[in-house]
Amino acid sequence: MQLSMKTDQIPLEEFRTKTEEIRSCRDASDLAKNLGAEVKRDRFVPSWDLPTELRKTLADLPTGHATQVFGEDGAMMRVIVICSRNA
Repeated sequence: MQLSMKTDQIPLEEFRTKTEEIRSCRDASDLAKNLGAEVKRDRFVPSWDLPTELRKTLADLPTGHATQVFGEDGAMMRVIVICSRNA
């Protein structure tokens, strides 16, 4: 699950603080609803389709927790939450 927000909708520090509190996909969904964040859900994304750096980040990320805030262009802030893993 990916949560995205424009940088002019919420300060970076507030977005970071709120997403650091995520401990489940339910938390992520509730937060997205409360903030009005865009949510993208992909049921299965093979790790080999991900950029190497993101693959490393997600490998160590506990299920239900959010990544650090990232964004490619400075206009959007994003986090990814892994809801489940396939063995």
